[in-house]
Amino acid sequence: MGSLEKCDRCGGRFPAVYCYPPQGANKSLNLCKRCLEEAQAERRRQLENAVSSDPYNEEILEQLASVYSQLKNRVEQARIIAQLREAKRRRLLEAAREEKRRLEEAQAERRRLENAVSSDPYNVEILEQLASVYSQLDKRDEEAEILARLEKAKIPWLEKAVENDPQNPDLYFRLGELLIPDLSYRGNYSSSEIEKTCDAFLKAVALGLSNPISRGRAYYRLGVLKEMTPTQDLTPLGKKYLNNAIREFRLALSSNPDNVEILEHLVLVYSHQQLGKPDELAEIQARLDEAKVRKKLGSTLSSVGSHTNRSEKGISFEQKCLKLIQSMGFRAHSTKNAADGGIDIIAFSNQPLVAGKYVVQCKNWSKPVGEPIVRDLYGVVAAENANNGILISSSGFTSSAISFAVGKRLQLIDGNQLNQLSLSHQGKEVD
Repeated sequence: MGSLEKCDRCGGRFPAVYCYPPQGANKSLNLCKRCLEEAQAERRRQLENAVSSDPYNEEILEQLASVYSQLKNRVEQARIIAQLREAKRRRLLEAAREEKRRLEEAQAERRRLENAVSSDPYNVEILEQLASVYSQLDKRDEEAEILARLEKAKIPWLEKAVENDPQNPDLYFRLGELLIPDLSYRGNYSSSEIEKTCDAFLKAVALGLSNPISRGRAYYRLGVLKEMTPTQDLTPLGKKYLNNAIREFRLALSSNPDNVEILEHLVLVYSHQQLGKPDELAEIQARLDEAKVRKKLGSTLSSVGSHTNRSEKGISFEQKCLKLIQSMGFRAHSTKNAADGGIDIIAFSNQPLVAGKYVVQCKNWSKPVGEPIVRDLYGVVAAENANNGILISSSGFTSSAISFAVGKRLQLIDGNQLNQLSLSHQGKEVD
């Protein structure tokens, strides 16, 4: 008969062959055959009671079908499997009805917004809502056209925001970034346009732009803009601004030495031939190459070794957040412009009490998000005239970031809160 084991339920001895219950039972217990049968019968009764209260719950039905399989009760197993098929059919039918209803509502909203745009073609809020609706309807060409029109409309919108909040450096910085694409760096350009853009960046820096990367970008823009002389020579003032940009990027690099974005900015500045810093350029280029290799290696190891290997290939963290927000009843679309102030998603709601516009930034970081990022988002909230700014972090936030957000139109969502929301609205965690 072999060695005997002690039953964890009744305390009796039983042959070792019964040490491990069949699949689906509690594998942390050693049960004798009689206790195992009792445990299975008890589990069956619990599941039958649950099914009587919720006859089309797929999860419960799958568990009950598994129990009947263990008990070798083929008749009951077949009955439950048939009930499970019916539950799945009902779920798919309800999903199809819901999708049809959603599309009908989106089409009605599209018609309403298109009429509104025809009478007010550069209203930022209406354009953003229309872009969101086109995204839901998968009309990519129309969405791209509206987003392009939206970028042009944002300049007067931001100019008005600056008038209303003239001490906000983030608004001036975003205005400068939006004005940049309208300039022709090598050819026909308007000196008044250049001065207007320079003025926006100068005010942003003078008012205390908090993020060193943003300060570096502002100084770099100023350096390039001040180069726009008839001979295209770098003016002394332009050289001063480029050196200031180097100082700011170096400052940002000191706390994040392998940041590819910062290193790329430095390479861009040092590449300016008239700056005359070939040794520094070689050093930063080498560091950038190494950082890219480390980043690629880290991503490869993470995708191989992580137990959270993505089942939805190619879907980014931002897209998963977008799906969650849409499942919560918001009309939402992802942004596609580098001059969007770091915003990843723009969402709208027509629900009472929460109706309005929301700007969302997503950070899939391993380290807590700091105060500078939260400050930048607050500037965007004012510029976009949004109800709230929402910052979603896969990790968490520093204490200074949390303190800054208190009492402001900001909401910080960490990884745990994100998973709770996803479980509530999508039935699964964000992987």
